[in-house]
Amino acid sequence: MKSTASPPSVAACGGFVITRDRLDSVIPVMNTAMEGRTQVEWDKDDLESLGILKIDILALGMLTCLRKAFGLLEDHYALPMTLASMEKENKRTYAMIQRADTISFSRSKAGHRCRCFPA
Repeated sequence: MKSTASPPSVAACGGFVITRDRLDSVIPVMNTAMEGRTQVEWDKDDLESLGILKIDILALGMLTCLRKAFGLLEDHYALPMTLASMEKENKRTYAMIQRADTISFSRSKAGHRCRCFPA
């Protein structure tokens, strides 16, 4: 990966901005290096301060990841599970977190580098 930081308006998983009028008539829009893609030139804080709605889709990606994980649990272990059926208070999990016995996956803002490391 390049070691240069991405502009603050770029999110790893993207998102979308909703405006009443054409987006390019309300805020500056620019082309990206990826063909057919554009991005707004303002970051989420600028948009929020102006009352413009920006929806990040990172949460949708994580929900998809969970749905697929639930499918794998059912396919490989005959363990049907959903968000609603998950145990809400798992003492073993919380004990692991308290011991810092966890793995963290992180994306740094500078250059969107991904790392996996013990927490």
